Amino acid sequence: MKIKIKWRVREVALQKGLTSMQLAELAGINKNTATALWHGRPTRVDIPTLERLCKALECRIEDILEQTEEWRAAHIAGGQPNTMRAALT
Repeated sequence: MKIKIKWRVREVALQKGLTSMQLAELAGINKNTATALWHGRPTRVDIPTLERLCKALECRIEDILEQTEEWRAAHIAGGQPNTMRAALT
């Protein structure tokens, strides 16, 4: 079973009327990072970037990250990933 977290950056940004490039500028993040987040395929995201995204989108972290059923099932079974990177792929 693949443990996965779903990124919801695009959905939240679109609700606020933002494009990925506007989000990059507003959050002060690299355009490539914004594009990867927009498409749900970042290779890694650090805590300051998450903080800037939440501030720019006026949201909480759980609004832009969603635990999938696979994640919940693995968590209950004690199969948490060893790293945040593993959790986000």
